[in-house]
Parts: sequence; structure tokens; C-alpha cells
Amino acid sequence: EESIPRLEAEATYTLAYEGGSLTAWVGGLTQTSKSDSSTDVESQGFHGGVKASLAGFSLTASGFSGEGIGSLGAFNGGSNSNLDATGYLVQGSYTIDKVRLVGSYGKSEQDIATGGTNDDETIIGAVFYSLNSNLILVADYSIEEMTTNNVKTEEISTIALGAVIMF
Repeated sequence: EESIPRLEAEATYTLAYEGGSLTAWVGGLTQTSKSDSSTDVESQGFHGGVKASLAGFSLTASGFSGEGIGSLGAFNGGSNSNLDATGYLVQGSYTIDKVRLVGSYGKSEQDIATGGTNDDETIIGAVFYSLNSNLILVADYSIEEMTTNNVKTEEISTIALGAVIMF
């Protein structure tokens, strides 16, 4: 039950210059949820980032920090929802003609109610090929490693092939 709705705000600034652009953003949220069956959850968080582009190169860095929002900002309910979560993502790309090469690295960390943390770390490499303005072919490879209290619990490697269709 919420006495007031979740409040969210975001500010974005964009600067265009010859051959590229710069965009920066910052935002936050707050919400209080009351429950008859579990503890009340005070959710607060903020996020921000910057993206710079120049002559086919692009670099993006963003991050978040919050309490009671879950590692994906999905408000994972339950009695342990007042836990802290942080994360960041860095992504670089280069576009030449019809090909865009992308590499990214991200990590998120969420506290565990019994102590310690759950970490999720991902590295992705991708290639995009524009056949035309409506169809882009995509190939990517990702490695994701999950740990609990610095002990690896799972590692997943994925190859994905697909297409983006725009109409």
C-alpha cells in the first residue's frame, strides 16, 4: 500500500558539436510501501550517466545506486527489500559505413539480508550490420558471471544472432 505514488525525476542535457555530441543525465526516485505481512519498504535511488560521440566513436558510462529497488530497479518485493544495490555500465562503439562494433562491461551488486553481496558481472561484444534502413543484422557474444560473497555461483556464455526490424 502506498500513501503517495512513487516520485521520479530526471534531467538530461545534450550538446551537439561538429562531428559529434555529448549527452549527460541524472535522475532519482523515492517511494514508501507499507505491508501488513512484512516490513515497510523505503525505496530511494539515483542514476546518472554520460555519452560522448565523435567521428564514429561513442563512449557511454552510467551507474545507479539505491535502497529497496532491487538490482534492476524492479522493486523486488518481500521482507528483505530494504537492501542496497549499486551498478554501472561502460560501453564503447565504433561505426564505419554499415558496420557498428560494440563492447560493453557492466557490474551490479546487491546486499543479501543474511550478510554479504550478490554480484553480477557481464562482458559483451557485438557486431551490427545495416542491410538497409529497415533491417539490421546482429551478432553478439556475452559472458556473465554471478557470485555470492566472492564465490562464483554461475557463469554463462551466450552467442546470439538476430535482426532488428524497423517499420
